[in-house]
Amino acid sequence: RVDLGSLNRRMIESLIRAGAVDSLEGARSQKFAAVEAAMEACSAAGAKKVVRLPVSGAFHSPLMAAAEAPLRAELEKTAWRTPDPAFFSACSLEFESGDFVELLSRQLVSPVRFTAAVNKLYASGYDSYLEVGPGSVLGGLVKRIAPEAAVVRAADADTIGALRDDSRYWEVA
Repeated sequence: RVDLGSLNRRMIESLIRAGAVDSLEGARSQKFAAVEAAMEACSAAGAKKVVRLPVSGAFHSPLMAAAEAPLRAELEKTAWRTPDPAFFSACSLEFESGDFVELLSRQLVSPVRFTAAVNKLYASGYDSYLEVGPGSVLGGLVKRIAPEAAVVRAADADTIGALRDDSRYWEVA
């Protein structure tokens, strides 16, 4: 039996193809029933407020365990290169330069330690942050965690290209 309470449509379709569930409708019913049951259990346990969040999956939590093996299988098909500079992981709280199959598989089921990551980076001298993509939620969180940090946002490819091409934004070693 697979706990479907946190899986999104694409994952459910993968589980159907793998034979883990019978149909999308059956999976959808199980998914919403599991969410409702969890919300009711929290309320019954005395939670002051229970809010259904509009997310497509319980990413970065143990509820994603059923997707870990299929993800790992896909990641193992990928040719990985060592990033330069190294990649800082909000899962391990370390700069990573290899074994990305393991790291990304682990990140799927591990919490994002965003506050700890920003604190560690800021304490290590990283005082400027770039949020890439629509919205500004992460930049706002960075400013709450490290109020003195500089935060900028690039919401589209043109802005990212302009930042890439303007040497004022890049530290030269």
